[in-house]
Amino acid sequence: MWPFSVAASENWEHIKSTVLASYILGSISVMVLVAFLSGSIGAITAWCIARYNFPLRGVLSWMLILPFAMPSYILAMSYGHLLEFAGPVQSAIRDLFEIGKGDYVFPQIRSSYGAAFILSLATFPYVYLLSRSAFEAQSNEWSQLASVFGRDTWLNTLKMSFGAARPFMAIGISLAIIEAAADIGVTQLFGVQTLATGLYRQWYFGDDPLVAARLASILILIAGFLLVIERASRKRAQFNSNIVDKIPRQDMRGIRAWLMCFLITLPVLLGFFIPLFWTIRMAIFNTRHLRIERVWDAAIDSIYVSAIGAGIVVLAAIIMSSAERNEKGIRYHIVASLGYAVPGLVIALGLLIFQRLLLEGMGWRLVMTGSIFGMLIAYLVRFFSPAYQTIHSGFARISPEMDMMASGFGKSKWAIWRQIHMPLLRTPVFYALLLVAIDIFKELPATLILRPFDIKTLAIVVFEFAGDDRPAEAAPYALILIAIALIAVYLLAKLNKEPDDKFNS
Repeated sequence: MWPFSVAASENWEHIKSTVLASYILGSISVMVLVAFLSGSIGAITAWCIARYNFPLRGVLSWMLILPFAMPSYILAMSYGHLLEFAGPVQSAIRDLFEIGKGDYVFPQIRSSYGAAFILSLATFPYVYLLSRSAFEAQSNEWSQLASVFGRDTWLNTLKMSFGAARPFMAIGISLAIIEAAADIGVTQLFGVQTLATGLYRQWYFGDDPLVAARLASILILIAGFLLVIERASRKRAQFNSNIVDKIPRQDMRGIRAWLMCFLITLPVLLGFFIPLFWTIRMAIFNTRHLRIERVWDAAIDSIYVSAIGAGIVVLAAIIMSSAERNEKGIRYHIVASLGYAVPGLVIALGLLIFQRLLLEGMGWRLVMTGSIFGMLIAYLVRFFSPAYQTIHSGFARISPEMDMMASGFGKSKWAIWRQIHMPLLRTPVFYALLLVAIDIFKELPATLILRPFDIKTLAIVVFEFAGDDRPAEAAPYALILIAIALIAVYLLAKLNKEPDDKFNS
């Protein structure tokens, strides 16, 4: 609440009387729609995969995580040009039916509804993965208990299963809300007024940190309010995974099986393959003017930033997890969960305001911005939680008796950590590195604000070209970004296929 304790400037009064209401309404509408759409898509696809056998089920079960490799701003760039008035879809409709402008109604993609649709395609895998793990771990006792009520068994089982999985679904929806609250890529490209885009404009073009801080505070309050409502709605709902007899999948046959296959395929097509094919097509058209050295430099910058950032974040997670294991009274997970709930844009703004108000008086002008140091701090705060949870789950699988036996042989804590813990933690450490590297690789807001002037990642180049309405020039960079992210997503999926090495964050 500090920004509101300082006297208001004329700029703030102008914003409050003109665009603040549209900023707030835009943010709320986008977040609520994303929560509904991503929750619905993720839960329904998870239910179908967990409960039924149908054609291509095995392939679709892992294909549903492919949208993780497709950043939301690339989705926005693709659909923005595919579905606009001069795009191929509407042009084909006019040619096919021989109609002109004003003779038909077509949804406007560059709107808050379009932004919510794009962000839902990018975030529904959060809900899908968590909901699927909950559905697959439920006991066959659910159907037996439902039959006791004497009503429709299938409907009662459905209600009970979704009710029990709500805590997991709610976590995924919470992550989707946070992503929607911090987004500046989709909303900026679509011209949607939200608190995040207003914050970005005020910092970059208004040079008013107090106004930006006030907008950031309102953004956090709204996102926090929605998360509190969600948590209150599920009250004390818990999930017990100590299951002996799991619910067997039912075989779907005939037209119903193929209809289910088609419905499950839709999110994969819309969230990955359609924008991928569009990006490939646009990249082919731009081969004549493509400068390979610029693409190479951007790819190297992205890999460089992701590797260093992921290494530092995972190293901090290992250190804190080790400290928590050695000191039983310490609970770092409380602190670890805070950073992931704060949008990257707000973290970057907080670092910059901290620099301007406190550090500049000491002569440290370019500590947070203009160097990689500020970016690494933002990544550490933003992505520490998934790294910590992954490493912590790895430590939980190492029996404390092993430490006691090693101590009995005279091994020091350092020797135990180096000779026992680290060899057993190779899989979760690798998993955490991939998880954080993907997030940093696609991250836009914090990188855009804090990056050094000589670093341009693939995400920044794509955003700049798309913002200038130059999709053909952005396509090659987007294609490289998707390809590298896809490799990491494939490795994560491969790790998740092995039950003994499965470390969900």
